[in-house]
Amino acid sequence: MINQLLCFSFLGNIADAIVTSIILIAIVICVVIMLKNKESRIFLMYVIGAIIIAVGILSTIGLVKELKAESYVNGSIDIPTNTEQVLNYSATNLTLYDDPNDNLSIYSYSTTLPSTTFDGNEYRYNVSLNEYQLIDITIGAGYIYAVATMSFYNVNGDLQCEAIINISILFLSNETQLQISVEGTEQSEYIEQYFNDNGIRLLVERR
Repeated sequence: MINQLLCFSFLGNIADAIVTSIILIAIVICVVIMLKNKESRIFLMYVIGAIIIAVGILSTIGLVKELKAESYVNGSIDIPTNTEQVLNYSATNLTLYDDPNDNLSIYSYSTTLPSTTFDGNEYRYNVSLNEYQLIDITIGAGYIYAVATMSFYNVNGDLQCEAIINISILFLSNETQLQISVEGTEQSEYIEQYFNDNGIRLLVERR
C-alpha cells in the first residue's frame, strides 16, 4: 500500500512538472510573438511594469508584517516558579508501630524535625510523596493534613491491598512534628515493604 502511494506521488510530481513546463513554453512563445510588433511591444512593457509594481507592493506588505511579527516573538519570557522548600524529609525505610494503649489498630511512625517558617493562612503549599503530588490535603495556620492512597497488585494484576496513608505535619515554634499512619496490620505491612523498597521522600513547597 505504501509503495503504491509513493508511486502515485511520483507520477503526480512528474505531471505537475510537465504542466509547468508547457505553461512556461507557451509564455515564452507569446512574448516572442509580441516582441515582433511595435504595438504589442508597448503593451508588453506596460504589463511587465504593472507586474513589477504589484510584486513590489506585495513584497513590502509581507516585509512589514514579518517585522511586526518579529517584534512580538523576539526574546523569551521566563516565568519564575516562585516555590520554596518548607520541608524536605527523606529516609531509606519506614517502620510503623502499633500503639498497645488503643484499640484502633493504627500503625504509625512519628519523628521530630527542625522548626521551619510556615503560615497556612498567608500562603499556599504543595505536598508530594515520592514525587507524586497529593491532592487530598487540608492546610491550617500551622498544620498540614494529607491523605495518599496506594494500590498494590500481584503479578496477575489482581488487587491485593489498597492502603490509605494519613500524613500529619505540625509546624510548631520550636520544632516540626511529622506523623505517618495507616489502619490495620495488612496495610502497615504493604506500606512498610513499599518504603523499604523505594525509600520515602516527603516534600512541602510554598507556592
